[in-house]
Formats: sequence, structure tokens, C-alpha cells
Amino acid sequence: MSWIAALRRQREMPHASSDACRRRQGPQQRPGAAPQRLPRNAARAIRAASVLFAAGAAVLALGGAIAVAQPAGEAVADLGQLRLAYAPGAWLVEDTAAGMALTCLAEDCAGLVVDVRVVAGAPFCDTGVAHAAAAAAFPGATRVGANMHVVGELAVFLASASRGYDVENRSVAFACVNREGVRTEFVTRAAPGEPYPAFGAGTVFELLAGLSAPPAAIGEFVLGDLVIPYPADRWTEPEYAPEVPTLACLPPTCDWGAELAMEAQPIAPGAVCEAYAGGASGREPPPVTRIVNPAGIAFEVSRIDSMCRAWSPSQYVACGIHGNIRYILATDGGAGCYFGPVVSEAALLDLLNAIRPVTTP
Repeated sequence: MSWIAALRRQREMPHASSDACRRRQGPQQRPGAAPQRLPRNAARAIRAASVLFAAGAAVLALGGAIAVAQPAGEAVADLGQLRLAYAPGAWLVEDTAAGMALTCLAEDCAGLVVDVRVVAGAPFCDTGVAHAAAAAAFPGATRVGANMHVVGELAVFLASASRGYDVENRSVAFACVNREGVRTEFVTRAAPGEPYPAFGAGTVFELLAGLSAPPAAIGEFVLGDLVIPYPADRWTEPEYAPEVPTLACLPPTCDWGAELAMEAQPIAPGAVCEAYAGGASGREPPPVTRIVNPAGIAFEVSRIDSMCRAWSPSQYVACGIHGNIRYILATDGGAGCYFGPVVSEAALLDLLNAIRPVTTP
């Protein structure tokens, strides 16, 4: 059930007991966990801590990847949607039939090859996809793990599979980055004639600290008489057909699975935004933030907290009136106790501040 549908029911059950709360399973990322940010030289720390991550999938060739010389002793590989800065003395970059291969020349990762492949129009790659790819790429692995990391504005899903828990064990690593409908994958293997290397995930972790991307395209979602512009690397329209207009918030802005449900309600002149039951399960008014965006459209943003015994994220409902239409935008966590991913207040406010009226030429 969407938040909008749940809000309609709150008037009928404003004092729902916490015992009636419904636990809904969220996607892979642990709710409330802050994504780790990548330092440039984190490989040894990763190896010592036995950091996880993982392996292969179907692909599309990366046509004509080029390495361009850069000042300050760096080179940049063009990966289509992404660019990868690397030390030319540490990596040999070659085009392959499948895309690109980066062979490590440094002593601590000699014999490691990272194949780079691009999948256009692929489903979103997250920790679950990376975990499954790692397990499939290393049959008999007894240790498989995956996690999300943040490189600049990019979410990197990195996974590793190995036999046993010793960090010196040979392993396979897989990483993926989603960017505007294109998935870029990084998969490790051993160079010909070399033993399969250990520390694959740590090496990939350090290498991908050099990733960057140009500014994202701006998409537009029309809701009633308003246009909602959104950066395509932060928001997208869901692949399924939702009951109400919906935008999905993408990592690293939100945990994968967070959504914003929206509705445009025709109203009579003089109507106002109604106060939604919230706070302590309807026992007190919810905190409200009032904003007027650059287009002059006012919104009231209510924060709704559950009475769950365990911590659960706050939900947010924004209400604004433009012309004779009332607009509702709600984080789509559902009613009751919810422990899955939710659009944050900051992400919602950024979106509200970009909304403008539909203009005609």
C-alpha cells in the first residue's frame, strides 16, 4: 500500500497500537547504515579488515575505450558513462573484444586483471546482484559478501567470493556502477600463467577511487500543472507500473528501494492543505516544515514518526497548492512499523525546491 493510500486510512484509525504495526522487509542495505566513503589509498586497510565483495554477469562491449594522458602523473580511461583516473605505472590498459582490461603492474597486485564491461539497459545492479554474481563466478566459495561504497556522486556495489575467511586466500571480486540506465562492471581474473591473486576486492576498491562522471542529464516528471525536474543519477521512474505516480530515489542519495509517491487532487477554490495524523501515531501533531521554492510554490512538509518499539525511519509528507490542485508527495514507506529504505527529508526538499509550473511556448 502506498503512503497516500495509508494516509487516507489514518483518519479511520488515528490511534493504531504499535502492536498492530506491520514489519515490511526492505531491500538489501541495512536501514540507517551510512555508506562508507572511499579514501584514495584504502586497499591495505580493506585487506586487513577482510572487506567483502564480488563477480561476473552478461555484458555489452565497451567500444573504443581510450586512455588519455593527464597532468600530475595520472592517465584517464574513458569508460563511456564514466571516467577512471589511474596511475599509468601501476596499470596496463588494453582494449579487448569485450571492452577493456586493466592489468596490475604493481608488486602488491601483480597477476591481477580487471575486466571492464558495459551493459546498456540492464536492470539496476545492487548488493544483491553483486553477491549473486560473486557466488556464481567462484563455485565452491565459502565466503561471499557485498556492500555499497560512495565515490564522489557514484554508488559502487562491490563484492568478493573466496574459500575460507583468511584474507590471504585467493578470491574473485566484482563491482558495478549504475549511471543513467547503463551498468558498468569490473570483474577480476588472473593474468595468463599467473596464480589467482588474493586481495582482489581491496585492489578493485582502491582502483575505483579514481572513478568520476560528468553531470547527469535532467529528467522531467509532469504532475498535474507542475513539472518536477530531477537529476537522472539521483531519481528515476520505476520499472514496474505503480498504483500512483512514483519516483524512485537512487543510491547513493537514498538506499536502493526508496520511493516517493505523488498525487494531484483537484480542489475547490479556497481549500487548504490538511494536517495529517502523525507524531506519536496520531496522538500529537506532526512537526511541519514550511518552504516556498524559487518558483513561488509553497509546501508544508510533515514528519511522521511511528510508535514502534524498534527504531524506524521517519516518513515525510509534502503538501502544496497551485491553482485549483492540491499536490501530495509522500515517502512511500507504508503504514505502521517500517524498517526499509525511505527518501530522506534532505532529498525530498531538494526535489521540492526544483518544482515549477508547466509553461507553454
